[in-house]
Parts: sequence; C-alpha cells; structure tokens
Amino acid sequence: MPIETELKLRFLNPEDTAKLPAHPLLANAGPGTREQLTATYYDTPARELLRSGIALRVRRENGRLLQTVKTANTSFGGLHQRREWEREVQEKDVLENGPVLDRLPKILRKTLGKKKSNKKLSKRIAPCFTTDFKRTQWILPLSPRAIDTPPGARQRSADSLRDDHGRNLRRAAPAHGKHAGAGHAGEGYVEVCLDEGEIRNGKRAVALHEVELELKGGDNPAPLYEMALQLQQTLPLVVENASKAQRGYELDDDGPGSHGPNVFPAPKPRKARAITLDPKMSAEMAFVHIMNNCYAGIQANEAAVLLGADPKGVYRMRVELRRARACLALFKPLIQDDDSRELSAELRWIAGILGHARGWDVFAETLDGIATRITVRAQEAAARDGSVLESLRTEAGGKRERYYRELREALGSVRYSRLLLGLGAWLNGRGWRARLDPDARRALAQPAMRFSTKALRKQYKRVTKSGESLLRLPPAERNRVCIESKKLAYGVHFFRSLYSDKALVGAYVKSLSRLRDKLGVLDDAVVARALQDEVELSGDDPARRFLQGWHAAEMVDGLHGADKAWKGFLRRRYFW
Repeated sequence: MPIETELKLRFLNPEDTAKLPAHPLLANAGPGTREQLTATYYDTPARELLRSGIALRVRRENGRLLQTVKTANTSFGGLHQRREWEREVQEKDVLENGPVLDRLPKILRKTLGKKKSNKKLSKRIAPCFTTDFKRTQWILPLSPRAIDTPPGARQRSADSLRDDHGRNLRRAAPAHGKHAGAGHAGEGYVEVCLDEGEIRNGKRAVALHEVELELKGGDNPAPLYEMALQLQQTLPLVVENASKAQRGYELDDDGPGSHGPNVFPAPKPRKARAITLDPKMSAEMAFVHIMNNCYAGIQANEAAVLLGADPKGVYRMRVELRRARACLALFKPLIQDDDSRELSAELRWIAGILGHARGWDVFAETLDGIATRITVRAQEAAARDGSVLESLRTEAGGKRERYYRELREALGSVRYSRLLLGLGAWLNGRGWRARLDPDARRALAQPAMRFSTKALRKQYKRVTKSGESLLRLPPAERNRVCIESKKLAYGVHFFRSLYSDKALVGAYVKSLSRLRDKLGVLDDAVVARALQDEVELSGDDPARRFLQGWHAAEMVDGLHGADKAWKGFLRRRYFW
C-alpha cells in the first residue's frame, strides 16, 4: 500500500523564493526541472469525500492527466504521511464523465460505501477548487546508510559547506537526470520541490509559496528534517501542516461549515493519546515512543491556540510541553547531549510564553467566578464589590489579549518551526547515539520496566523531600513541591502500562491527582498576586484589598486540603 511521506515548509516572505536555487544544499543538484502544474479537486456539494477523509484530484503533469486519491492526512512538525493511489486517465473521459471511479482501491470503496454507489457518487461529484502553480524540482540522492540507519547516529560529513553564520551545511550528492542514482537497489532520494502559484475556490484564492521535501525510498523521515533545518538556516521558512487540499476546502465561498454541520469544525483542545509501552521495549524505544506522543500532543493543540476561542487550547498545549520536558528530565541519566539541552531550552522558551497567556486565563476566570458568587449576596454589598472589580476585569482582559497576540506570533515564528524540525530530526535520527560509549549503549538497551522503576523511585524521593513540613513552607518552596509532583505524575502516566496490577496503579494515580489539584489551587493564588503587581494595583487599591481578603480565605481552605491530600499520598502504596 503506497505511503507518501513529505515535509512541507512555507515561506514567510514570498520574495525569498528566488533565493532557494542558490542555497548550498542544492549546490550540486543542477538547475532543477520546471513545469506548470494545474489540478482540479473534486467532491460532492455535501463534501462527502472530505467527510470520509479522502482527497480526489486530477492534475496535468508532463503532458499527462494523473488522477490521484489520498487518504486523510497525518501531519505534525510539517511531516505529512498518507496513503496515495495514482493512475493515468484520459482527458476525454474526464471531460465527459469526471473522475474515473470504477477502479478505486478496495479500501476506498469500503470507506465510501457499496460498489453500487459509485455511479450515484459520480453523478454528485463536481469540481470544487483548483491549484495552479509552477514547480521547480531538484533530486537529492541519499546513500544506503541514510535510508537504513538513523542519520543522527552518523558523524557529520567532512565534505561540508558553511553558511554566512559559519554553520555547517552538507552538500547534496550530484544528480544527473530526473531520478539520477535513485533506481539502484538499496538507494533512495529526496525530491525538493518549490511550488509558486495559487489555490482558487470560486472567487476566493490564496497564494502558494512553499517547499516540499518528499522521501522516495526508505521509511525514516530524518533526512527530510535535516534538510529542512539546513534550508531554514538561510531562508525564513516555517512548517506547514495544512495540505493543498485542506487550504482549498477552507476557501469555500460560504465559509467554514457551509456544507453541513461539522465539516469544518472549530479546532478543539485535545488530550494526549494514552501511551502503551511493550514490556519487551528497550529504555531507548520507550523514550522515543513517549517523546513522539508528546510531540504529537503539542501539534494537536496548536490549531486550537491559533484559531480557537477555547482557553483550554492554551492549557492543553502547555501540558504537552511540560510532558515533553518531564520526559527529557526523567531520561536524562540515559540521554543527554548538546541537542537535548538545546531542545529543552527551546521547549522552556515556548512553554514560558504559553505560561503567561495561561496565567491571565486563570486570573480572568477567577475574577469571573468571584463576580458570579458575589451577585448572590446582599444587593448592596454585591453592587459595591462588583464595581470594585469591574475595571480590573477590563484591564485583565486587555493583558490577556496582549499575551495571546505574543503567543500567536511566537507559534508563527521561524524559531518555533526550528524547534519542531529539530525535535523531529533528533528523534527520528537518534541523535543522542553519536558519541556514546559501550556502557551508555548498554544502558539504552536495558528493559524499559527496569529503567522506569529506577526513574519513578528517584522522582518519588524528590517529591517527598521537597514536601517535608508542607504547611510551613514559603510559597516558592511549595511551588517546587507542585512542580516535582507534576513530574512524578507525568512519569506515572508514561510508564503505567508496563505494570500489571491495574487496581494498584489506578489508586495511586487518583491519590497523586488529588495532591496535584490541591497544590495547584495554592499555586494559582500565588500567581494571581504576581499578576496584580503587573496591572500595577497599589497596596491600598480597593480591588487589591478585596482580592487579598478573598485569596486569604481561599488559602486557609487550600492549605487544609493540601495537607490532607499530602498525608493521603504518603500513605498510598506505590506500584513500581
């Protein structure tokens, strides 16, 4: 079953497309081949193919008409992987009857319904949008080692170039002809395509200025990430997770949702998928599995932050970033190199920006909750307290919008895209292996359960040590208990599938969750005080005095609840 694997990058500045042919990565790849590609995408008025996760197009290419069917796109970090079927069709047949549906792959016939429905479907199918762009293509052959071994495990090639900043850029191997060097057994290549044109749907159009890196041969996408990082060193490129088909559908004349309910639902916050580890896994394989889960979770919530109106999008994306950082910390005894430290610092950077936005979300929700609760009190007191908070709610709303703008700018930046690409290259290339000694390699190969038991035991000790005399701790040290308990919770969720006593695991998770919730309430109160400083509330401001009293009462209840949850946690038997 054919699988298309490609990585998409979008130019922030369309005029920079002219600089791509001169990039050192393409120095030995020749001038490239150029052609104009026009395609028509088909669907029913009710967008039945879209609903079924199918894209159907007919494209003119090299003087031929090619009909292509693609399944729903799995994409994160700019990497698109999907099943693809392609066949040549005759122009006369397409002009008279539209796309040829009588020889669809079996899996697609099953998705669309019974075979008998093809005739009915063909009557409903019609053109819905077009793409028209100039494509310049270069072929970069890969050595067999680049296909069979994780590239990050290899030493950097001595045959390199340096960019304007003194950074190494590997040369592409010379290519002759369209697929030079790609036809030999065991070899593969990457197609580098520069697409410049537009996507048009009715009266609406969107410009197209992107680079596609498609892997031909092999199934390890690490070379795509490495090439993307090299291109990004001198070109302002960001990852593009939307396919051409998706962008075409988004241009529907009547806007999202116009072809029936939930065709274009607003992006929603998503919880990470449950992690299931095989007890036979090595510690290294468990690390890769967990980090990929975190990586997917970060990207799954990106659209909800950029386009959605639900504050939980920021919350969920921040949680996924924390999970990724917790994974790096837990596996630090095994996996620690310059790349991991750099990636950890960049994860901390974007998590910090998310943290600012999330802090104002919580503060705004707190003020809204207070306003709701005071309205049920005596009419006179409610009116007095409500007026005190109203101006603060307005100012907090303005601060919140400011930090959301900063967050969206950060997510659209070259720096954030470089983080995603770097993480993809490091994970797929196993970059940490490059300089490991034999003992370190043996440690990576140990059973995942053996490592998880040691890691959880170590983190548990960090929690209990930081939480001694919990009620007497100052806020900063109590915050440390909260952080360490979250790391333990993430570790428990990472490794819980390795342990057979599910009842014991479940009881422990509940106890730890109660502790985290109670400590989180205390932490929110501390953050709220800091945000009051940021809006420059003076010490005698009525709103500040009101909030101080409110939080003091909340703190009394919070400390009692945290103490009770802490004692229950210490009594709970751990499962590792």
